[in-house]
Amino acid sequence: MENEKDRIVKFAALKLWIRMSALAVGGAIFYLNISSMKEGEYSIIALIFGSLFLAAGLFENSWYFNITKEQAIQKAGIFFFPKTKIINFSAIHSIEIETFKRPARFGTFTEVKMILLDGKTIVIDNDKTKLLQRQLEEIAEVQDVIRRQHHKKAEDFFNAVAADILSPKE
Repeated sequence: MENEKDRIVKFAALKLWIRMSALAVGGAIFYLNISSMKEGEYSIIALIFGSLFLAAGLFENSWYFNITKEQAIQKAGIFFFPKTKIINFSAIHSIEIETFKRPARFGTFTEVKMILLDGKTIVIDNDKTKLLQRQLEEIAEVQDVIRRQHHKKAEDFFNAVAADILSPKE
């Protein structure tokens, strides 16, 4: 599927430790209630909360930027059967990072969004914490690949127009 040499930048909606914690809490709540059903003592509300924690732990919404193959890949859905959406870098206009403050809230929020050539905007990451330096460097690397691709398209267009001008058709 992926070569060992593929350079991949990953953005996960929930960190792995949060997902594992949700699975552990949901599993414990669910197990305790199911095991106490034999005595006729269980709580529907606790089962609902256990199910919600399990669903949160199993749900995946991650973006992978494969720099080698020049593709953005979104995996969304239940962990075992995520829906995969692939967007080639050639369809991406830019990736932008915004840092802002929200009214009546403490802290700084950071949003990473992808703007497609058709004008559609997709939010990749929206976090209250600041991005780590490593993540900023990885985003810059993806931005550079997209920028180079746009420069190549512009250069190819310019060369084609120049060739038409220099050798007009009769």
